[in-house]
Amino acid sequence: MKHRAITGVERYAIEITMGLKKRLGELVDISEPPSHSRYFQHLWEHALLPCKASNYRVLFSPANVCPIYKPRGTKYITTIHDLSFFYYSESFSKSYRLYYTSLTPRVLSISDVIITVSQFERDMISLKYPLIKSKINVIYSGIDDVFFKSGHAEKGDYILYVGNLSKRKNFEGLLKAFKRIYKAIDKKLVVVGMKPEIMRLSKGVERLIKAIPSEYLEFKGQINDNRKLSDIYKKALAFVFPSFYESFGFPPLEAMASGTPVIVSGRAALPEICGDAAVYVDPGNTDSIAKGIFNVVKNENLRYSLIEKGKKRALEFRWSKSIEKHCELLEESL
Repeated sequence: MKHRAITGVERYAIEITMGLKKRLGELVDISEPPSHSRYFQHLWEHALLPCKASNYRVLFSPANVCPIYKPRGTKYITTIHDLSFFYYSESFSKSYRLYYTSLTPRVLSISDVIITVSQFERDMISLKYPLIKSKINVIYSGIDDVFFKSGHAEKGDYILYVGNLSKRKNFEGLLKAFKRIYKAIDKKLVVVGMKPEIMRLSKGVERLIKAIPSEYLEFKGQINDNRKLSDIYKKALAFVFPSFYESFGFPPLEAMASGTPVIVSGRAALPEICGDAAVYVDPGNTDSIAKGIFNVVKNENLRYSLIEKGKKRALEFRWSKSIEKHCELLEESL
């Protein structure tokens, strides 16, 4: 599926399919829909792709959906990234929710092997669909090598957030917390993600954006070039990500690899992914988020400690390692 913003799911699909192709060569055939039309892509996936899959022993679907029909003799391996559309339905359109809530049980049932990206998400899938628990394999995603490249970058006077502005990401909670402390820390909040005029924002978010002086709040829009994004991470004084629900969480690891201290939510998969290399906050508590940001900004020793721990932690999540695990799983399936 083609979108204006490259999502974590798309990033995973690109990295893993290209990595498998590079490792396994002619054993891998990458198939894509011939149209950018969303409706035609769905039709292609369920009506035409199974016909092509009948010529292969394994069909690997990396983006939450596989065909609802399976030809005899072909195994399906499907990556389910998360079930957030069940738990934070208000963050998704009605058509999106309807499509995935109706399709997911069939996808889980028809797939021979299921991959997901964290132990947390494995537990969430198993909780809702206990009969398929034995099918689920956890393989962590990775982050682009560009974020690990060293290079001196003068730290700027800004706090950074990277992500969309939805309720699930708790952008409103971040703005509430920042509004309380921006005068005390005298730092700007820089937001990388779709600009407010593109997103459908809640009234609360709209009010908060108007309440924070423009010199303290900057929206850079969507940045899909990882080199440019890495530079923004490197120059940030701190990175904050108080999301309610993440099955993995690329941005905190990208910030860590870039040498930026990280403040994240203590919920969902984030503690599993970030380990001891982050300051954890309660995403449902404005005071907790504000205190976490304030402490990191004001405590230089804490920042340096987080930077060192973060660099080490990020090294555990490389695409090469993830691709190796996927290759092993494919070989077992064959």
